[in-house]
Amino acid sequence: MSYDNGTTYTSLNISAKGAKGDKGDNGEPFVIYKNYQSVAAMQADAANVPENKFVIISNANDPDDGKLYMRNTNATGGFAYITDMSAAQGIQGAPGNDGVTPHID
Repeated sequence: MSYDNGTTYTSLNISAKGAKGDKGDNGEPFVIYKNYQSVAAMQADAANVPENKFVIISNANDPDDGKLYMRNTNATGGFAYITDMSAAQGIQGAPGNDGVTPHID
């Protein structure tokens, strides 16, 4: 802390860390509840999707392909747009083992 506009500083030797709180409940895993062919189909089916569940547009011929939404009754159309997952890349897996070629008589 400085008492002279930054010319000198005095350490207060205090911790900004407070008491540790209680452990929270486990959250739900990330799950895509439903796939839709279009945003219109998703919005038409909104009554069948529980609040806070994720849905995705899965149609290579639709410009909204790969867009992830979450059911939210307060959002316009009943769903909140989250992100575009069309270019999302998964984690690289371990290389596989070379297998044995079967011999068929």
